[in-house]
Amino acid sequence: MTDLDVHPFHAPRRTRVARSACDAAAWAVSDRSARLYVIAAVQQGLINAAGLYDALTRRGPCRRHGLILESIHDAAGGAASLPEVDFGELCARAGFPRPERQAIRKGPDGRYYLDAHWARWRITAEVHGAQHQQIDRWDADLRRSNELVIAGDRLLIFSSYAIRHQPDEVERQLRAVFRAAGAPL
Repeated sequence: MTDLDVHPFHAPRRTRVARSACDAAAWAVSDRSARLYVIAAVQQGLINAAGLYDALTRRGPCRRHGLILESIHDAAGGAASLPEVDFGELCARAGFPRPERQAIRKGPDGRYYLDAHWARWRITAEVHGAQHQQIDRWDADLRRSNELVIAGDRLLIFSSYAIRHQPDEVERQLRAVFRAAGAPL
């Protein structure tokens, strides 16, 4: 390891965030945990995908190398949580067009990001986990959802539970909204 991987000034000496995330992913007890270490590091703003890629390249061969690289690509593509990664995989398996991730929108209450957006067909999909149940977050989500619909988007909202445990129903609804929007499938 070099100073690119080990912080040269901190005592006790320790690895930098990118190397730590790659090591944690390689040593994780499951593939899902490995993905979480990579996605969370980017989502929390601790490191960007390019920094993770550089650290993984310097690390060389390791357990789960392919999965870590795939997770870095997911993070670079805008996936901000594991359910969003799962959603992207579901869309790819079903043969849906690749969505724009974390598309920026401006609303009355400021800037916000769409989990998945297909601009050509004006389709938006949001993936909500438990944190969206907090009343202030829920209320803000509802207002933003209404703004999207008022502007003419077709909006689908899925729980992270549905993404993991009801993928056939999620796929059915996505297929239906694409058909309704005139998308060739």
